[in-house]
Amino acid sequence: VDDERFLNYYFSNKRYNLVSDILRQRVTLQPSNIDLWTNLALSHYAAGNNMEAFKVLDEAVVINPSFKDKAIEVRQAIQSGSIKVN
Repeated sequence: VDDERFLNYYFSNKRYNLVSDILRQRVTLQPSNIDLWTNLALSHYAAGNNMEAFKVLDEAVVINPSFKDKAIEVRQAIQSGSIKVN
């Protein structure tokens, strides 16, 4: 169910797989939305799956090369651990 209330509930209850499912549906519908791609990557990061987060960022850049700088920024933040998700 793609509803912001569910998304927030799932995230606050660490149901990151459900968050990722919702965000994946959203990026399919809005592939030019860098915020959705970033949030999808961060949902994988929150779940402890950095490699999947990096794959999402790479996919975003393939779809829209203008995302490259943001993807690099998010990747570096994940690698350094400077992004905190709760």
